[in-house]
Amino acid sequence: MDTSKLTTKSLEALQQALVAHQQASRAAPTVATVARPERIEVIAAKNLEHCKAYFSGSDTAAWGAWFGSANKKLTADDCRSAPLRDTIFEYLDIGKDWQFKWGVCRGDRVSITGTTIDYYRVKQDGPWINVTGNADVLTTTPEYPCNIEGCLEGMLIMKFTDYDGVVTIMPVGQETVFNVPDHGEIAVQINDHDWSDNKYKQEGSLIHHTGITYKPQGG
Repeated sequence: MDTSKLTTKSLEALQQALVAHQQASRAAPTVATVARPERIEVIAAKNLEHCKAYFSGSDTAAWGAWFGSANKKLTADDCRSAPLRDTIFEYLDIGKDWQFKWGVCRGDRVSITGTTIDYYRVKQDGPWINVTGNADVLTTTPEYPCNIEGCLEGMLIMKFTDYDGVVTIMPVGQETVFNVPDHGEIAVQINDHDWSDNKYKQEGSLIHHTGITYKPQGG
């Protein structure tokens, strides 16, 4: 085929057709359209190179493989979550592990708080405690998710997971302000490993339910 007769318009049409084909066949992921302009320019230029190579006799294998990685290149080092601008609230389920998952971005400062007027216990005959935990039981053994200094049985704890899957777990108690080191996700739970005997306190018809708040903090 004589590529000299191809116009920019026809090249663009071919590119659109290839993308449509890949979407239909799920042969490769589509290219992200939300990215920094300078990255889009680089990707667009590279895409044109592959398009010209195809009309010069190359097969689509290399082009398709390139499409598969283009999306990551476009959004590399970008945060996948919208900035946390509003206070958000959720009730804590003391019968399950990590919950209230929320995306955060590098540089965010998030206040994580738990209500202290709500009580529960984590052992059938254990004391009623709140998010500050049982001060008589330090959790230094590996079965507890939080087993570093400052971790107590039943206290509110948090987990931060970055985009590479690296996990950091730390105590929260009544409140902590978390300085987000990288893009990722936060979640909370109580510091326990056996959910079968956990129970909220009931007073008459009132059953306690611990409230959790994520609130953005100024820089």
